[in-house]
Amino acid sequence: MMKFFSNKMSLIIICFTICMISGLCIYKISTKDGFSNIEIVEVNGYVSIENLDGDITKADNNMYIYVGDTLKVENNGYARLKIAHKKYIKLRGNTKIIVNKMSANDTKVELTLVKGSVESELGEDVYNNTSYKILSPDFSVVDNKNIDKTQIEY
Repeated sequence: MMKFFSNKMSLIIICFTICMISGLCIYKISTKDGFSNIEIVEVNGYVSIENLDGDITKADNNMYIYVGDTLKVENNGYARLKIAHKKYIKLRGNTKIIVNKMSANDTKVELTLVKGSVESELGEDVYNNTSYKILSPDFSVVDNKNIDKTQIEY
């Protein structure tokens, strides 16, 4: 009976230790400075996320987008994204972006603006920002009441 109890107790201790180590690793990864994901903090209208496998999901508040995802904002809608701590951008209607890079080791999230517009909420330059880099085929910037805006029309 004592051997059974000892084996059971050893198994419980091992499982507990594994769970604690896993939890600590997940916590450390999620709290690193840098970028592990982009949070969608506000959605208005129809916004979709297409992953690398081609699966399309309707975006909603508090969802995340990851490297390889394509975010599409339809017609008169918009999506507000949290890029980093206190750093937000807004995607207007008829906008499509692709998330290229995002890691804790890089200094910037890199997005490709396929079409539409991206606005910085702090009036920062969307091309030389310390938190993100936006690539696009057209590098026109329009200043509208101290809000820098990247605009590509098709």
